Amino acid sequence: MKRLIFAGGGTGGHLFPGLAIHEAISELTSPGSVETVFLCSDRPIDSRILSAADVNYQSCPARPPSLRPAAFLRFISGWRTSAKLAANLLADPESQLLAMGGFVAAPASRAARRKRRRLTLVNLDAVPGQANRFIARQADRVLSAVPVDDDPRGLFSEVVGMPLRRAALATDTRENCRLFFDLSPEQPVLLVTGASLGAQTINDWLLHIAREHTEMLRGWQVLHLAGDRDIDPLSEAYRSAGIPARVMTFCERMGLAWGAATAAISRAGAGSVAEAAANRVPALFLPYPWHKDQHQRRNALRLSEAGGGFLGEDMKEPSANHLANGPALAELLTSPGKREAMRQALAKLEDGLGARRIAEIILNDK
Repeated sequence: MKRLIFAGGGTGGHLFPGLAIHEAISELTSPGSVETVFLCSDRPIDSRILSAADVNYQSCPARPPSLRPAAFLRFISGWRTSAKLAANLLADPESQLLAMGGFVAAPASRAARRKRRRLTLVNLDAVPGQANRFIARQADRVLSAVPVDDDPRGLFSEVVGMPLRRAALATDTRENCRLFFDLSPEQPVLLVTGASLGAQTINDWLLHIAREHTEMLRGWQVLHLAGDRDIDPLSEAYRSAGIPARVMTFCERMGLAWGAATAAISRAGAGSVAEAAANRVPALFLPYPWHKDQHQRRNALRLSEAGGGFLGEDMKEPSANHLANGPALAELLTSPGKREAMRQALAKLEDGLGARRIAEIILNDK
């Protein structure tokens, strides 16, 4: 039996692509022929996602690197413990590691090298982070979900497409998807999503719109995935403004959310961008503003340049966000012709087959 260890976590952005590959492997193999285990972080979001997916997983105390003394000590301690846990999972000579990127994948990848186990990196971002560049130099094979521009050594040249879960793709009618969220099947829906953890600055902007610019959302419903914060104030703001809305912490069946949506406001994580493209939902992307390398901006740039969405800039403060991004949102909400042109552009960008391609490569690698 082949044993495959998925290493990644901390956000859904590292976990959901792994689950998509897990699904594809299950479809391509007979029951019991491949054992899969997820090595994830000890953040609550990881156990929530993986428990809901009903997969085997082991949490570890890996931490992102930091120069602050206390955080640096936690990083070192977490690295050592996580590498030991990974080494134990890789004890079987037939096991191999599929690194999904990020701070969990880095110590697991070092353990795979020391155990001389096959190591494959799945890079998800247009701008690979430090952990992925570190892993890429050790990996037997690097598969990139998207093209990488800054790649002088050609480490990320094998582009396979973004691995997307079945649950992230709309498979029912728009009307039924809306009814699932107790929304009107006839009225257009604006999906607002900050990905698995929510996005505080996007929440703040939507609060500002509901309180100060209600007319912008007139005639629309809002499906808002807000994370653990702001559920009550957002719900009250929409209710006071007379805007039909469903505000949720998190949605495990994102395909239904995308299927309900006429348009979206979204962070620009690689998975979110690919899901918007695969579901043909025109979106205004507001990349996470605190990343030094601005990799989320690069994730959405290709889609924006192809005419499939608006690429904004998160100004962090609600009034500034409305001044900078309000015109694009207004066009998205008021121009059916613009939305249709975006949908046609999106149809050319994502075929949804990335997970299957990766699964076939993994299964055929010796």
